[in-house]
Amino acid sequence: MKTKWTLYFWILNIFTAFLRLLFISSAGLTTDEAHYWVYSKFLSLSYFDHPPMIGYIIKVSTLIFGDSVFAVRFPAVLIFFTASFIFYLCAEKLFDGKIAFAAVLLLNIMPVFSFFGAVINVPDTPLALFWLLSFLLFILILKTEKKIYWHFLGFSLGFAMLSKYNAAALAASILIFLLLSKRHRFILKTKEPYIALLESVLIFLPVIIWNYQNGFASFAFQFKHGFGSGGLPPLSLISFFRCLGAQSAYISPPFFVLLSASVYFCVKEFIKSGDMEIKERNLLILSFCLPILILFNAVSLFNEILPHWPAMGYLSLTIYAAYIMEKNLNKKWFRNYIVLSYIFTALVIVAAVLHIKYKIIPIENFLPQEQALKIEHGIKKSEQIDITNDLFGWQEIGKRINEIYASFPEGKKPFIFTYKSYLAGQLYFGIFTSGNIGKQDASGSISGQKAMRIFCLSDRIDGYDFWQKDLDILKGKTGIFISSDYFYTEPSEYYGEAFTSYSKAEEFSVYRDGVKIKNFFIVICRGFDPDKMREEIKMR
Repeated sequence: MKTKWTLYFWILNIFTAFLRLLFISSAGLTTDEAHYWVYSKFLSLSYFDHPPMIGYIIKVSTLIFGDSVFAVRFPAVLIFFTASFIFYLCAEKLFDGKIAFAAVLLLNIMPVFSFFGAVINVPDTPLALFWLLSFLLFILILKTEKKIYWHFLGFSLGFAMLSKYNAAALAASILIFLLLSKRHRFILKTKEPYIALLESVLIFLPVIIWNYQNGFASFAFQFKHGFGSGGLPPLSLISFFRCLGAQSAYISPPFFVLLSASVYFCVKEFIKSGDMEIKERNLLILSFCLPILILFNAVSLFNEILPHWPAMGYLSLTIYAAYIMEKNLNKKWFRNYIVLSYIFTALVIVAAVLHIKYKIIPIENFLPQEQALKIEHGIKKSEQIDITNDLFGWQEIGKRINEIYASFPEGKKPFIFTYKSYLAGQLYFGIFTSGNIGKQDASGSISGQKAMRIFCLSDRIDGYDFWQKDLDILKGKTGIFISSDYFYTEPSEYYGEAFTSYSKAEEFSVYRDGVKIKNFFIVICRGFDPDKMREEIKMR
């Protein structure tokens, strides 16, 4: 039986990985992926908004495959393939092979894991790998009591922290379990957990050093990003339910109901069962799911959070949900619910994939007529709200910028800049991969640069503030400024006397299946003087 379910797992894992590999180059990078690709061009101990793991992973992949969409996303497919195997082992050790296979099926149908973490390459991708590895190692510690696993766990925790700060919840989960488990509480009196913690801190040390060198900017940003600033904001049930709704959409509403019910049944079984093995198993699952779920959903009562932040809490819960499924499939109503849930979620995923590739969903039909007909900067409202459009057009604008850049004589090559970090990464990738700028030294003319760069001169602190502390090298130069209909501004108003003159904006339109989906605005700005920028824009 064990061999049969393991075989089924590998068939499923290989098949789904193959499908993802076929898809990953179908559309351009997301804003976040492009930003993390920029990480790989500025390798550092850490970064303003995240630890460095995602940048290192993309760097290795692009060294192998070159700078391409495939290279940026390939690690996500490979990591999910590996994480699925670890997930299967976790479920098998807690239950059996049949439930482990059912859990992997669930993992592969819920978009937050099967798409956002397995196709889109973001910090949560390596975090999920090391989160599951830490979970598996802790299970092995409890089952075998072998001390060597504590050292492996320390390394895994450290790499999880190098992936994303959310990994701190792993240490809390382990501590909570050991405090609440009568059978394993004695472990807190041994030295191994503290050695493992020290090992994880040593691995995380580069991030601490970077923060120390940069005024703890990343720690402060993430705390403010997650918890807000200026004191405790007023309680907002709207924010809380919006957060739950977004998590439901990421997981799939019917499976979100299943996971929510699984929390109840897991707690109930823990309380009522007289079997110590069952109690310990359920306590372990709850310890690795509830702390992070409670933390971020509590935060959402006061501050907006992104729906994928608490996602790691659903991993161990998915295993228990598979157990609930197998236990209740003999009930016709429940079996029908599960089948319909799979069909509904699969249809949504297929529709999303087809829309990305072929634009099949008529979004204007879902808007009030006056909204559907509304046009801003020459773009219909229905095209502005179609988030898949953001994946397209970057190669086209990249080619146009390459043409403008090439029109300048050698020795007078311009620098390229924008005022939104959201634009900067996409523009950087589009320009770099669609022309010759990236293959030349320093945009041709900027002393000391070894590769093409995009500058982001904004009044908001972001990662670019830590990559462009050398603005004096741009003094007196001409800049190519780029904005879009979504992030539109007049550079003459935004930068004022920082440039001696501004050209009339060139409007560059991008089409998808014959429909205009976005406009870019290109302005040639001459005679840059960084000292004349507004104080809010100057380097901090």
